[in-house]
Amino acid sequence: MDDQERQLIELNAILTSARNNGTPEQIQFAQENIQNALGILPKANISNVNITIDNDDCNDTCPPGPPGPPGPPGPPGNDGPQGPIGPQGPAGNDGPQGPIGPQGPAGNDGPQCPIGPQGPAGICSCKCSTRLVTEDYSATCDDYYIGVKSEGPITITLPEECSDCCELIIKAEMGPPLGNRKITVQATGASYIDGTDKYVMEVPYQSVNIICRDGDWNII
Repeated sequence: MDDQERQLIELNAILTSARNNGTPEQIQFAQENIQNALGILPKANISNVNITIDNDDCNDTCPPGPPGPPGPPGPPGNDGPQGPIGPQGPAGNDGPQGPIGPQGPAGNDGPQCPIGPQGPAGICSCKCSTRLVTEDYSATCDDYYIGVKSEGPITITLPEECSDCCELIIKAEMGPPLGNRKITVQATGASYIDGTDKYVMEVPYQSVNIICRDGDWNII
């Protein structure tokens, strides 16, 4: 008989004694010692040693054994119903001002306002003079209108020094055909007529209106 058989015999004797005279706790303790020694499940028999482990020995009075390990988790449950919509949050701050848009089309003209009362009569400051010449003539700023009627060509010489606003009107009072009766308006000194030293009229009833500014004559 080896040591293992001897140990089992001793444990079996302890179990038999617990069954006869022991408490359920002692019976369970003896069974656990035998199971630990054998390394087998309940109701196991080995040769040469008559050992029987019967869980009925406890007669439903044995305390419960230790809890087993937890089982694997179950599958996830279904999604619950959607909750109610919460209250609306406060309004956000105003955003920055956008760029100015393109200008729109012009509107229609408004109604015309009524005509106001007539103002007082003005005072004419122009000292007009008229002259008819039939031959060459030297004009002055005291002249205003110079009419020309001649049998041949004629020259009207402008003042050498003229003041601003000195104005002259020279007109051919001759109908067609004008022929060789052309009229030459001649500038003098350093003055010019629209950038040239003379102005020639060769058309019947032609006229020219000139005014002086800064020493030069300008056709208007």
